[in-house]
Amino acid sequence: MVRHHFRADDVHDFAWAASPDFIFSEEQGSPGAKIKLYLDPKHAHLKDRYVRTSTAALTAYEEWYGKYPYSSLSIVVPPEAGKPAGSMEYPTFVTVAAASEEKPNHYLELVLAHEIAHQYWYGMVANNEFEEAWLDESFATYADEKFLHKQLGLDTKPFYRPYSPAYNRLAEYSWRYKNRADYVNNVYIGGKHVLEDIEQQIGSGKMQEVMKAYFETWKFRHPGTKDFMDVLEKETGRSWQDYFNSHVYGKT
Repeated sequence: MVRHHFRADDVHDFAWAASPDFIFSEEQGSPGAKIKLYLDPKHAHLKDRYVRTSTAALTAYEEWYGKYPYSSLSIVVPPEAGKPAGSMEYPTFVTVAAASEEKPNHYLELVLAHEIAHQYWYGMVANNEFEEAWLDESFATYADEKFLHKQLGLDTKPFYRPYSPAYNRLAEYSWRYKNRADYVNNVYIGGKHVLEDIEQQIGSGKMQEVMKAYFETWKFRHPGTKDFMDVLEKETGRSWQDYFNSHVYGKT
């Protein structure tokens, strides 16, 4: 018998992966964290693409929101047969889209940027994913789209659905959405547009201050929707209750 012990501080979830086929490499990511890459052999030739995107994403999120405090970030690329295990997030560890194509499109960068954004929204700022999933999924989607557009110059429109006023039941228990489409439209798309709308109202500079203040105030804690609204109100000096009633709680 071989017994291994693992320890991590300030995490609230974990996962584990193993394969005799992984191609492993370790690169320096942001100044304080190493990127540990576990590639399916089918994507061995894409190593530089994974490293470049993950390093740039982590660097951008540190600048926009706050320091990534862990010593490493592990990125696992599942095999094609392991597709259901892909596109998931855990503190210090993400799985990305499965290696189903040898020449994937920019969906590779989108999923990678999205899952790394979850290190902040769900990982360190640890909301309840089941009861208020928009606080991680919308925030990660908002962050990944901004990164893909600003840092990589990619057009994200092909990957996201247009906004509808019907997407306003964001702070809802996940099991109360009618189906997967209803869940995605509110939790991912509707919430992203709400954050973009707030940014349009207060300006990009002030929005970055809001997001950074929310991160610093609530990292390693368990905030809810009202906690985000409180930070927004404190940073902007105005009430957002009516806006949240209409656009987040779906009361009007």
